[in-house]
Amino acid sequence: VSLVTLLCSLSVATRAYRETRIESVRSQAKWIAFGIAQLLVVASITDAILPFFGVVVPQLATTSYAATGVLLALSMHRFGYSILSPGTFSREIGDAMSEGLLLLRMDGRIRSANAGLSRMIGQPREQHEGRNVNEILQLPRLDPPRELRDQRGQLIGAGGELIPVSVTASLLRDGRGADGGLAVIVRDLREIEALQSRLVLSGRMAAVGQLAAGVAHEVNNPASYVRSNILMLREYWKSAEAHVRFADGRELIDESLEGIERISAIVDQIRRFSRG
Repeated sequence: VSLVTLLCSLSVATRAYRETRIESVRSQAKWIAFGIAQLLVVASITDAILPFFGVVVPQLATTSYAATGVLLALSMHRFGYSILSPGTFSREIGDAMSEGLLLLRMDGRIRSANAGLSRMIGQPREQHEGRNVNEILQLPRLDPPRELRDQRGQLIGAGGELIPVSVTASLLRDGRGADGGLAVIVRDLREIEALQSRLVLSGRMAAVGQLAAGVAHEVNNPASYVRSNILMLREYWKSAEAHVRFADGRELIDESLEGIERISAIVDQIRRFSRG
């Protein structure tokens, strides 16, 4: 039994090491693998295999346990706890995300939340754990839990304000393929919606500018030839003024020219506005 256990353990450890792609994990794995291997080899030989063949040797299993503990302690001191505590590593990755991250149970309750979601809502993440996701996220299609992609919803802030968000959800499955929960990524859309509103306003202003330019053009054409005609009429009036009884004609012509000048000024203002 000891011999079969030794061979199987070494085979599994070798395969796991070859499949590891992260260099820091491979370096630490060498220390841990060596510590476990020497325990298996020494304990198997001195406490099982040699005694089985009648060879009397000191039993070194206890010493090997101590050596394994020392090697594990040295590896953790040098490389940290990346292999032995993947949950902490995952939490650090989640906190480094700018988006919000929710891990849900299949009943829709929040298992954990990252720092990004806490910043969006304005509450500590501990207050969300154990709550139903519908209490902070208005998204009917998430109940019951299912996979979503870029679904619009609203996040409920600490003060009750509604924050527009985009939600992507993926099912989490265990090693047997059974659904074990839901990973929900929440993206804040407030800046995007504000930009869209500014673009819509800009489009409307551009349309108003085009309308103003068209109005200015249409008004300017008749105003131009009316002004030209009145100027010509004033010249005619100067020569005919002494022979015509209508003494107020010059004053009326001057008032008409003043009105035309005001129309021209308005048209010029509209043109400057439309360029803006």
